[in-house]
Amino acid sequence: MNTVEISLYRPFKQITDIAATSSDIYIIVDRCLLYQIDDSTYQVSFIDSIPAAEFISANDVYVKSRNKLFTLKEEGDSTRFSAVTGSVDSDSLILTAKVGNSFKNYNIVNCCDGEWGGTISFIDRSDTTSINSIESTCMLKILSGPEYHYILNYLGHMMGSSSIYKITSVENLPDKELCYKFAYDPVSKSYVDSSMQAITQGGMNQLILEANGVEIVDGQIIKDNVFVLLKYKWPDKMNLTMIIENDLTTVKSFEYQHKENPLSIGGTITAEGKVYIRQSLWGYDRLKDGKRYENEIVVFDLVTNELKQITIAR
Repeated sequence: MNTVEISLYRPFKQITDIAATSSDIYIIVDRCLLYQIDDSTYQVSFIDSIPAAEFISANDVYVKSRNKLFTLKEEGDSTRFSAVTGSVDSDSLILTAKVGNSFKNYNIVNCCDGEWGGTISFIDRSDTTSINSIESTCMLKILSGPEYHYILNYLGHMMGSSSIYKITSVENLPDKELCYKFAYDPVSKSYVDSSMQAITQGGMNQLILEANGVEIVDGQIIKDNVFVLLKYKWPDKMNLTMIIENDLTTVKSFEYQHKENPLSIGGTITAEGKVYIRQSLWGYDRLKDGKRYENEIVVFDLVTNELKQITIAR
């Protein structure tokens, strides 16, 4: 594994978000400081300071700050985030980041109701009275292939729970009203009138994953292979998995090298086949003594199988 140490040349606590393009890594530090890291030379450039910042990766890299939206803009030899004007809004970008461009004939409404369930409704653009729905908790992403859609759900309530559904077509889902509440039977632990009934009946829809204490971080289709990044709490680690024959197979496991209070924060998978994972070392004594977090970024290239670790020093 290649290792490199870089510095931001200022004190900070934690990397709070990460995004990437084909040539650069972008990080947000302490929810406001934006940096650009060259993915080959590891040169670090400070971009801007934007309060309450978080990334939206929807074809391009955007930054959302409260009710404002910013996009990358080249200014000579430097890069800055410039305010977005016009009809583009953060909600539409977030939806694009979640569902891609495979549902041009539908308006998609994600009716997340937390621990009380939820629904994803597909509204036919040519006939708005035609609504097909599927039960969900909170939709993280939909991965679409030529003959299938994988719906990735995650619920952060208590210890957290995740599920992955595979559907063959929207038209085969039940024709239900917008945000329809599917009835749940606690005895059989299944939905009574749902599209997922077809799972137990051997129909077209399939349940790939249903687990507690596991968080789906991201997913991506790369060269017709479906990859899903899973975060585990006990022990703390990230698993890069691939869906093979409707089951999850671990491709690579990422565990923080230090054993004292490791913390896997998050990650992303790019369309080019690179996996970026943020991990930290933390502890109450460390924070009390002013040592704060130890931050690192793990980069794994699915194409070349190259693994590298970037430690962010202070």
